[in-house]
Amino acid sequence: MRFGAVSVTMSCMKEAAPPRDERPRVFVVSLGCAKAQVDAEAALGQMVDAGYEIVDQIEDATTVVVNTCGFIEPAIRESVDTIVEAAELREDGAIQELIVAGCLVDRHGAELAEELPEVDHFVGSGAFREWARVRRQPQRILASPGPALPSSSDRRVLLNASHYAWVKIAEGCDRQCAFCTIPSIRGKQRSRTADDIVQELSGLAGQGVREALLVSQDTVRWGLDLTPRRRLHELLARIDHESELPDWIRVHYLYPERLPDELISLLAAGERIVPYVDVPIQHGSDRILELMRRAHRRDDIRRLVDRLREVNPDVSIRTTVIVGHPGETPADVDALCELIQELRFDAVGIFTWWNEAGTVSSTLPDHVDPGEQHERANVVEDTARDAAEAAASRWVGRSLRVLVDGPDPFDPDAWIGRHAGQAPDIDGVVRLPGHRGPAGAFVDVRIAACDGHDLIAERSAGIPLVTTS
Repeated sequence: MRFGAVSVTMSCMKEAAPPRDERPRVFVVSLGCAKAQVDAEAALGQMVDAGYEIVDQIEDATTVVVNTCGFIEPAIRESVDTIVEAAELREDGAIQELIVAGCLVDRHGAELAEELPEVDHFVGSGAFREWARVRRQPQRILASPGPALPSSSDRRVLLNASHYAWVKIAEGCDRQCAFCTIPSIRGKQRSRTADDIVQELSGLAGQGVREALLVSQDTVRWGLDLTPRRRLHELLARIDHESELPDWIRVHYLYPERLPDELISLLAAGERIVPYVDVPIQHGSDRILELMRRAHRRDDIRRLVDRLREVNPDVSIRTTVIVGHPGETPADVDALCELIQELRFDAVGIFTWWNEAGTVSSTLPDHVDPGEQHERANVVEDTARDAAEAAASRWVGRSLRVLVDGPDPFDPDAWIGRHAGQAPDIDGVVRLPGHRGPAGAFVDVRIAACDGHDLIAERSAGIPLVTTS
C-alpha cells in the first residue's frame, strides 16, 4: 500500500490561487525509478499552475494520480495493486478523479482501460505534462508521443526531502541488452543540453537543495546524440567548477565500458562531484554477460574498478546484478560471488531475472526455476553483505562529512545522514546517536563502528550538530 504521507516541497510558488474549498486537491503515488519520479515532479508543478492543491494524505484528495512502473513483473504487480486500491476509492465516491500514468500505460494501456472502468484517464510516460490538462481531454487514453525530457523551465514539486533532488539528464536508451524492456518503453536516447542541466542545478541550489543526483537510463552516453556531440566528462567538468550549484553532485547508472581518463578522474576525485560510482555490472560470468548482450566482461570490470581506486582508494562503488538469467549454472553464480568478493563493492543491488515478453532473454532456453533463482540470490546476497561490511570497515576511526537526512526511524535518540559514498534510499546510512538535526545540514563526525553497510558515528551529548559550509 503506497498511500502514506508524502514529503512535498514546492520548487516555487504562484500567486492568486483559489480558496481551498474551490480547488481540486491531488495526491500522487509515484512508483518505480527515480526517472519516473522526476516526471511526476514536473507534472505536479504544472498541476499547481493549473490551480491544484497538493495534499499528502489520500483522504484529503479529490484527484489521485498513480504513476506506474512497467519494467518487470514485480513492479507491474505493485502498480496494478495500487491502481485497484485507488479504483475502489473512485467507485465509492471517496475521490472524484483517478489518473493512471507512466510506463505501465505505455506497455498495457488498452488492457488496463478495459479492465478498470473506474479509472478516468490513462496517460503515457512521455505525456506527463498532460496530467494537469487531462480532465479537459476527450480521449481516455493519452499515449506517449515519444520520450519527453524535463526542462529547467519546469516547475517541480519534490516528492522527497527538500535538501536533495534527482535530475534527469537524458531519456531513453540505445543499447539492446537481452533482458531489458526500457528501449521499447522509453525509446532511443535523447540528451538534455549542458546549459539546460546547469540552469536546473543552479535553480535547485537556490531553493536549498544540497545534493543533486544525475540520472538517466545510460548516463555514460550522455551527449552522444547531441549536435555537436558531447561527452559526459565535459558536462561533469563544467558542473564540478561551477559556483552556486548544489554542494554534492552524484552520478548514477554508468555502463561499465572503458571510460576516458578525464571521466575517471572526475568520478573518483572531483570537487563537487562526489567520489561515488554507480556501475551496473549485471553479472560476473563472461558466459552470462554474453547471453545478456552486455559488451563488457569480468576483466573489463576489474580494470574499471582498479582505475577508479588508483585515482582514489576511498571511492565508493555501487553495482547491481541479475541472478537466474536463462542458461545460468551454479558455476556462473560462483563466478559472480568470486568477483563481488574480490572487488568488495560498497553496495550491491540484487534482482532475480523475470521472463518479460518481447525481450531476447525470454526466448532463450534453460530457464532457471524460480525457487532456484531465489536460493541463488540468497547466496549472492550473503556474499554482497560480507563485501559491503568489509568495505564499510575502512571508515571506522575516521572523520567524514555527512549530510543529515532526518530522525532515525528506529531510534528516537538519533538522527541519520549519509556520507559522500551513500545515495539516499538505496545505500547504507550514517547513524548519529544523540544528535539533533537539522535536515539538510552538513556535519563533520567521527565514525565509531559499522553495522553491515551502515556506519555509526560517535555519540553526541545531545548538543546541536555543527554545520559545515
